[in-house]
Amino acid sequence: MIPIELTEALSLAKEGYPVFPLHTARTLPDGSALCTCGVHGCTGKHPRVQFSKEATTNPDQINYWYNSKREPPYGIGIHLGKCHQWVLDIDGKEGVNELKKITDEHGKLPETRVVISGSGDGLHYYFAGWVDRVNSGGLSENIHIKGNTGSAYVVAPPTLHASGKRYAYKNRCSPVDAPEWLIELIASKNSTSGVKLTPEQLECRKTNEVPITRLLNKDHLRNLHDEGNLIRGSHPIHGSKTGRNFCIDKTINRWFCNREGHHSSGGLFEFAAMLSGICKCEDFNRPADDTIRIPPLQGRKFMQAVQFCLDSGIDAEDLKVHLSRGKYVRQ
Repeated sequence: MIPIELTEALSLAKEGYPVFPLHTARTLPDGSALCTCGVHGCTGKHPRVQFSKEATTNPDQINYWYNSKREPPYGIGIHLGKCHQWVLDIDGKEGVNELKKITDEHGKLPETRVVISGSGDGLHYYFAGWVDRVNSGGLSENIHIKGNTGSAYVVAPPTLHASGKRYAYKNRCSPVDAPEWLIELIASKNSTSGVKLTPEQLECRKTNEVPITRLLNKDHLRNLHDEGNLIRGSHPIHGSKTGRNFCIDKTINRWFCNREGHHSSGGLFEFAAMLSGICKCEDFNRPADDTIRIPPLQGRKFMQAVQFCLDSGIDAEDLKVHLSRGKYVRQ
């Protein structure tokens, strides 16, 4: 019999979620918890591997982790830093009550992917788009934000909770964009939330930057589709086995590749360099740590990327806002 954890981990990988094994715990007769890490009192849910490096969508690796009769089975973690989604973590009944007060004031949350926590009281709301990693605190004492940069992760169904219950889906669908009021509310808390861009910065990008989509041709667009403020599908250069390894976030005008070993991203010039073959997709990978490296796009390569944009019909005047950012070395 195939373990349910294996089936679900493979399913998540096909959806583009990088997964990794978690420790789980069981409750002993005396009421205490015993985790698979061997520590009494530990309730599990922490990584068994170096997840920032080992989280994967590779089915062979996932089979190795989960194709076992191990008891209790490994839980499933999703590395949010490697996928273009973030999670609003509602902690227990207190968090649910706090969320109701917020939605009563600002409006309902849209229908999106929602998971019921293993305790049965908490909820995880998944949203598409970009929110930086944060420490606990978030919107309130019991509402936390797990962003999609750095090393944030979330527990996925059907992971076994120490209570004997499992994480379960309340609504299993593709995540949608968060409502504007929620993004603005997070931005207002940015002293603790670490939001990547303020609404003013987002508006500046929308009005001044050249949309990355200007570089897409008809062949590229055949394998891409709209998902709210995202354009998602197969990577325009190296393709995809899942059909979901690439996306463009139109809100922040950035592209992201979640292919195993890549996890790359960039703006207009990086996209031009990749499409033209000046650089490889993996040249723009996002390191899991703070490793210092030489920017791949500078000097002659940078000028070639600019020329590709011009050859694609983008006016030189429109490129000035990108050139003024000072990110590239022009020689």
